[in-house]
Amino acid sequence: MAQLEGDGVFAVKGRFKAVNQGYYGQFFYLISQEGSYLHAANIVVATGQDLYNALNPTDSWKKYEEHVNKRKYEKRYAQSITLELQAKLKNLTSDKQYYADLVKAVKSSKQDDIDFVLSSFYRRVIKDDEFHLEAMVEKASLNDANEAAEGATDAQNPQMGGIYLPVKLDLDPIHGKDVKALRVGEKIMIRVLPQTEQANSFIDGAGLRTESGFIRSTPFEITSIASTGKGLELVGKLKESVYGRILEEQNILVRTAENGGGQNTKESRAEAASNQRRQNVDNKQMTKVAVGVVLVGLLLVVLYWVFSAM
Repeated sequence: MAQLEGDGVFAVKGRFKAVNQGYYGQFFYLISQEGSYLHAANIVVATGQDLYNALNPTDSWKKYEEHVNKRKYEKRYAQSITLELQAKLKNLTSDKQYYADLVKAVKSSKQDDIDFVLSSFYRRVIKDDEFHLEAMVEKASLNDANEAAEGATDAQNPQMGGIYLPVKLDLDPIHGKDVKALRVGEKIMIRVLPQTEQANSFIDGAGLRTESGFIRSTPFEITSIASTGKGLELVGKLKESVYGRILEEQNILVRTAENGGGQNTKESRAEAASNQRRQNVDNKQMTKVAVGVVLVGLLLVVLYWVFSAM
């Protein structure tokens, strides 16, 4: 493995298996190249070998990020062990000695050192004599998600350098607007797909995920429209420096921001109605309890007077 130098981050990605325990895992870290900051650390563990075979260390860290988040979103993982390891990863830098050893191993580019340090972390939790781990380190950039846009001109894509999230159009087959009639500057409704860590962070930060896991739609301001050989490409802004790109190959009707509030209003009304029903039930229960207390009190008074008169 060649020495890694330059700007950006070290992407550490790999997989492990604990045959006796029946655990198989995929993980990735993003560590600043000076080693001072851990940008991300994510893991998923399952009891099926299909997870182990899904990726190998030669795959890019972006594939790891997408696959790990997808498995979690689809709830196809061993919850208890995954949550335990994920919690420990969040506090990885607090173990200063271990983190220093990890950074040293990553910078040294010595495969044996990398595998040994990574394995020692997981073996604290997974006790298995047949534990086996494979990992690799690659030089990466936090802006890798934008590389597909590098061929566009500044006029076509003035927001180059921002973060791009996976998104899809929110359709309205009755009151929607023809996708071919859309113009730059219009606002439509889209849904952010929870396929990456950045996407999930945006969804939760914007309050778009309901308790049931449903992702609400959000406004999307179109900044460029281009016809390609495959269809119509829409690029738009979710907020400052956060964008999305959609390639639509069919003639469809999309929900505009003007009509998009109706759906959210219905959701709000449904939630309000649900809350009101819960409150009514609670009130009825409290009333029953209060009546019961009063009756018990009256009964005790009657019994007191009865026994006093005897």
